[in-house]
Amino acid sequence: MKRTLLFLGVVALSTAAVKAQDPQLSSWTTNIEGEGGATYTSTELGPGGPMPGPEDKVVSINGKDYLVTLEEHDDSSNVTKISYSEDFVYVWSTGVASYNVGPYIYDGNTNTHEKVDHVWQIPRNPTENLGTKTTASLGNLAVFVNGTPYYPPSDGMYYYDDMGTQLWKRNAGVMEASGFDCSGGHPAGEYYHYHRIPSPDVVHGIDTMCLSFPSEGLFHLDDTKHSPIIGWGFDGFPIYGPYGFTDPNSASSGISLMEPSWEKRNYTNGKRISIWNETTEMDELVPPSQHGPDVDATVSGTTYPLGAFFEDYKYVVGSGDLDRYNGRFCVTPEYPGGIYAYFATVESDWTPAFPYIMGEELYGVAAEDNLSIGAGGDLGSSVSVNESTTPYFPVVTGTITGSEAANLLNAYPNPATSFMTINLNELMGQDVAVRVLDMMGNEIQSENISNLNYMLHVVDLNAMETGNYVLQVQGQRLSLSQQITVQ
Repeated sequence: MKRTLLFLGVVALSTAAVKAQDPQLSSWTTNIEGEGGATYTSTELGPGGPMPGPEDKVVSINGKDYLVTLEEHDDSSNVTKISYSEDFVYVWSTGVASYNVGPYIYDGNTNTHEKVDHVWQIPRNPTENLGTKTTASLGNLAVFVNGTPYYPPSDGMYYYDDMGTQLWKRNAGVMEASGFDCSGGHPAGEYYHYHRIPSPDVVHGIDTMCLSFPSEGLFHLDDTKHSPIIGWGFDGFPIYGPYGFTDPNSASSGISLMEPSWEKRNYTNGKRISIWNETTEMDELVPPSQHGPDVDATVSGTTYPLGAFFEDYKYVVGSGDLDRYNGRFCVTPEYPGGIYAYFATVESDWTPAFPYIMGEELYGVAAEDNLSIGAGGDLGSSVSVNESTTPYFPVVTGTITGSEAANLLNAYPNPATSFMTINLNELMGQDVAVRVLDMMGNEIQSENISNLNYMLHVVDLNAMETGNYVLQVQGQRLSLSQQITVQ
């Protein structure tokens, strides 16, 4: 028995190692146990209102007091399912983060995010788009590894809009910063998303945010090593945190903060009266009717600091490490042979640096069905899976072998000649893979079951040679392995 158990452990490790070679499958933050999350909710205090308890916080904003409480919820968080074909990876997620989100009261946002049925489509063979780049000033351009989307920097509002010419497009990374939670996200309606780097280490406009309402966020910054993959563009290229190898061609060249090639403009006397011409690399005056507000001026109660608009930035070729899409071709830990990769950018003090993730344009050919997800407040929208796919099963913590697995599977008859019936009761409601491996760990046959809704399953052994094998049954939260004999 000891020899069998040791062998089964080797099989499990070798199978996991093979899968881990594809970061498009292994990088996602999967929800193995169906965990929920928690939300900071706020209620304005007043006559007849709730009384704060000893663990509650009271925040005063614009002369009003708000009671903030942390409420746990049961909605499954992060990524719940992954499948793939030759051309695409499909990712199911809920739009619910597993860490504490909110509150959003600093800018008057009364929305609270809720569970959403997402299916994202990621190209497996990404290529550069040699034609017109895919853009999106609103909506999604990427998805982070916890299944929540990235919105471009625009907040959809303009200071000036005349005769079809829209100038002074507002930058949500600045103008909505006070409403981001400690992890850099906020909801549009009930649709949680990010405009900037999703880390609590980044200052989000309210210095006490992370002290008052702590959150783990998607990841933490570390300047001693290459940042992890934190998301995927809808063109299939990876998004890393802000640190990469100093030499794009060498993994032994040290670690550096990746600098964007976008710079803040320097307006004469703070007057927004010109637009940067990237071709001529010069400021060009615009008619007086199209002038923007002076830098730091307050108009109708809104203040416009430098950086409040897209037009406050200019792209200067070669001024930083990254191109206009906030990426570069380089080697990474997951791609030692090199790949085009985006980087989420911050300043040396870890404040966000424009264009934050990728701006409004994708470098590669996009899977454009993703772009409409969530548009117009349609929370149930998702990509349709119109092809045969193979489920991906991340390494699970619940792996059972030996006599306990034999009791749960109750495989009979064993030995068998033509067919074997197994009990899958422990994996009901999950996507399940039933595999038969030879004693060297090679897969002999496999069968995939989507959303298992029955208890007993028949395994066809007619094509098997006489001998001993390993029956492996893997779900999203549990893996069972048992030795069987075909005679």
